Amino acid sequence: MTTMTASPAQSKFGTVLRVTSGNFMEMFDFFLFGFYATYIAKTFFPAADEFASLMFTFMTFGAGFLMRPLGAIFLGAYVDRVGRRQGLIVTLALMATGTVLIACVPGYASIGYLAPALVLIGRLLQGFSAGVELGGVSVYLAEMATPGRKGFYVSWQSASQQVAIIVAAALGYMLNIWLTPLEIGDWGWRVPFFIGCMIVPVLFMLRRSLQETEEFMQRKHRPDTRAIFRSMLDNWGLVVAGMMLVSMTTVSFYLITVYTPTFGKSVLHLSTTDALVVTLCVGISNFIWLPLMGALSDRIGRRPLLLFFTVLTILSAYPAMTWLTNAPSFEKMLIVELWLSFLYASYNGAMVVALTEVMPVEVRTVGFSLAYSLATAVFGGFTPAIATGLIEATGNKAAPALWMTFAALCGLVATLVLYRKQAVGARGAQATLARR
Repeated sequence: MTTMTASPAQSKFGTVLRVTSGNFMEMFDFFLFGFYATYIAKTFFPAADEFASLMFTFMTFGAGFLMRPLGAIFLGAYVDRVGRRQGLIVTLALMATGTVLIACVPGYASIGYLAPALVLIGRLLQGFSAGVELGGVSVYLAEMATPGRKGFYVSWQSASQQVAIIVAAALGYMLNIWLTPLEIGDWGWRVPFFIGCMIVPVLFMLRRSLQETEEFMQRKHRPDTRAIFRSMLDNWGLVVAGMMLVSMTTVSFYLITVYTPTFGKSVLHLSTTDALVVTLCVGISNFIWLPLMGALSDRIGRRPLLLFFTVLTILSAYPAMTWLTNAPSFEKMLIVELWLSFLYASYNGAMVVALTEVMPVEVRTVGFSLAYSLATAVFGGFTPAIATGLIEATGNKAAPALWMTFAALCGLVATLVLYRKQAVGARGAQATLARR
């Protein structure tokens, strides 16, 4: 009798699938909230002015990101103290609770102000959970990666989010074919959220089968919560630099995914189907480029990719968006969005693994999560609201690209600062060894 055992490659693939499953859930819900923003606005935030109603919705969307730093600190400390596996199960439970709330809450017409209040609570729960989800997944992947392939493995954290975008956009496309606009506005927009609720048990099964990483199990010293907080205070400069490094990723991601459907429909006046197809193509593009660029960063280093693509974004984002808005069309929107997708994915493929490498190992999860969540709270989470406000204030439909350009400038400065510090630290360590 022979026993079948999984090959190392199959085992690694299964682990990546299980650990990134919750990442899928997070982005699936976040994207749905952004895509159905106009319907959510009418259901929960009715106002005489359409702009005000939409802004209330996007501000509620952004409010969830304000909870991310708290989730990063408290849940991140929990993950660094108790373990990666248990922490990822807790974050999934919180995320699922928020999803159920948003899917099931009756509209403003039925329960009044209680409706937007409950939706806000759902978003806050999701934000608190997401504060450590990305960090927990990225650190897990970094610790289980084979030597010399860390960039490739960690890139699947972001790649799993693109699968969520593809699935959500495909669902939206099918609903747009099967239902009338009135039916979608009435109840159809809730269907994808209910589907998200239905897949939660499967995700729990996947997460529960995870093993703790060997690197964490072998660590003899595990700091308590107080020591973790003290380390974060001691390394506040590193956290701020990490936040700036992430700003390029989080702004460009929410601009080309969550905001794209609203931008296509409300600003460029293209059809809902056109906006959905573009978003679907962006998700596929991101999914292809992310692991390729993660693998490339393993070969040539993180710093060259980070520098090259921040500069390329600064030079090309606004001209590309101006070309689109001067004479909008489906073809032009697809070309521009795929270009911005290439810029985002190429930068992010190197950025995420770089952030795991610059953080002290004892507080790797909380440090990564705090930097990432602060960037999302300050920059990325409010990108749809900022983009909407910039267009309203300036009358320039290409103005959202200026926000992306600013974020790329922050990423450029952070790259120069972080890798200069790393070089200085390496020279100091060599000098100490030489004296011995």
